[in-house]
Amino acid sequence: MHLTARGGPAFLVGLVVIAVLAWAAGSWLADRPTFGGSVARIPVVALAPLLAAVLLGPSLAGADEELERGTPLPWRVWRTGHVLLAAVLSAAVLSLAGLADPHTFGAYALVRNTLGHTGLVVGAAALLGVRLAWLPAFCYGCAVYAAAPRGTDRVTAIWAWPVQPSSATVSWLVVGVLFVAGITGYVLRGAGGRHGRWPVLIRSRLSWR
Repeated sequence: MHLTARGGPAFLVGLVVIAVLAWAAGSWLADRPTFGGSVARIPVVALAPLLAAVLLGPSLAGADEELERGTPLPWRVWRTGHVLLAAVLSAAVLSLAGLADPHTFGAYALVRNTLGHTGLVVGAAALLGVRLAWLPAFCYGCAVYAAAPRGTDRVTAIWAWPVQPSSATVSWLVVGVLFVAGITGYVLRGAGGRHGRWPVLIRSRLSWR
């Protein structure tokens, strides 16, 4: 009932569609001799997990978040289970699209990026609300992809982790921090309500003045 009220079935259907499209696009790109094998799957590795995380955003709050907070349920436990289940399910389903060649830009990179973007979306939901939870991850992911960094050094791997090969250890560390921080913020504070916490705080400061 909890997942149904938050659009769980729609999220699952959308996730399967994204995984199928990612598999089809990745196979097509890798088979094109002009694109260069596994490196050609960078667009899929960068964008498919981002779309899955964006799809998760609306499910992070119910129709009336404040009303739900008034019920005697252990919401921190429910939030933890909700996010972890969604993250594991997303990573598992999307990894199927890259199992044919899991190294470099395959299943491992898809799992890493899914966890990283999920952390960004979940953390943004606690600050901005579910309506804007997609915005930071979407803007960041598109900016990194547009920048098209070619380096794999440590500094580049820190800020350009969505387009790094899965062998870049630093990119996994960055993703781990984002994932843990995002989940922690959401579990402790929940979704930021209809308008989010920061917009409400700004409006209250302006009205006080």
